[in-house]
Amino acid sequence: MVYQKVRGAEKWVHYFYTALLDVFNATTNPLTITSQSYVEFFAPPENVERAIAACKDRPELDYFAANASGDVKSRGLTGTTALTWGVFPNREVQQPTIFDPDTFLVWRKEAFSMWLTFWASLYDEESPSYKTLHDIHDSFYLVAIVCNDFISDPLWLVLSRILEKTE
Repeated sequence: MVYQKVRGAEKWVHYFYTALLDVFNATTNPLTITSQSYVEFFAPPENVERAIAACKDRPELDYFAANASGDVKSRGLTGTTALTWGVFPNREVQQPTIFDPDTFLVWRKEAFSMWLTFWASLYDEESPSYKTLHDIHDSFYLVAIVCNDFISDPLWLVLSRILEKTE
């Protein structure tokens, strides 16, 4: 596991690099697990635009963003993309984690509904918290960014620069 400092000492992003693991015996049963850098987050429209601008000159970064009303902004993620996969002896490559735009749009509906059904429902309708949660539901985007560069992996550097610009 690698921890990369993104914003302040108390904020860390946890991600995995390519790993080579031995299951039982390195000579007879090697297992290789590979993972692309991937991040998913909620963001206001101005930060989505910052993220898109930061990805503009980085062709190895693909993104998919959608808001509660269905507005979609994307680049590169048009079909199913494997995010992690494993190579096992005498078996086909296994793909346990994928990104799929259609599945993301279904997840988007569920994710945005939680702002209202779980969180806003905890507060009185007249409270500032209730209003804030409704504002987030109505205006934020759910964003996914995938890095396709296994060597230099610029995703976390790009995200840290986006966060620096928002402070």
